[in-house]
Amino acid sequence: MAAPRPAESLCFWQVPARQAASRPQGRPCASKARCSRTANWRIARNVVARYWPDEPACHAQGWFHTGDLATRADDGSYTVVGRARDLIISGGENIHPLEIETAVGEHPAVAECAAFGLPHDEWGESVAVAIVLHGGARLSSQELDAHLDGRLARFKLPRRVFFVQALPRTALGKLRRGALAKLVAA
Repeated sequence: MAAPRPAESLCFWQVPARQAASRPQGRPCASKARCSRTANWRIARNVVARYWPDEPACHAQGWFHTGDLATRADDGSYTVVGRARDLIISGGENIHPLEIETAVGEHPAVAECAAFGLPHDEWGESVAVAIVLHGGARLSSQELDAHLDGRLARFKLPRRVFFVQALPRTALGKLRRGALAKLVAA
């Protein structure tokens, strides 16, 4: 991640992901600390202060929550690993969809995929994945399980696999993760 621009402050707060959207809680990551999961907050002149018609966009001290989750490396650099609202929490474990998508996407039959959480009575959420196959390719759930064995921790393995024709996207081509549960329920 690039360094903040002049007149911009960047702060990563070490907080539970589901609480990160409301306000900075927990504690800021110290400059020498290694933060495994953080929420990105920033102050800058170019950050909107209010949303229309009159909703605050910033915390009382002026911090704007970006919704990004990041990890901090030993050299002090940050890597954005996803969005707070996309995080899958299963049995108290935080699972980043990108990690699942990377492992599933390494299979030669997979054209694209998206991981997401589905409600689960015991674990809170379970990992699900929607997969679009290359034209003419075939892939069974058992073959996918064999492919993922050793690539992902057991709690990160998809419990449900859905084969779809296309992933839901916005007009600009961004994945509509929130629409995935509705798509597979249909």
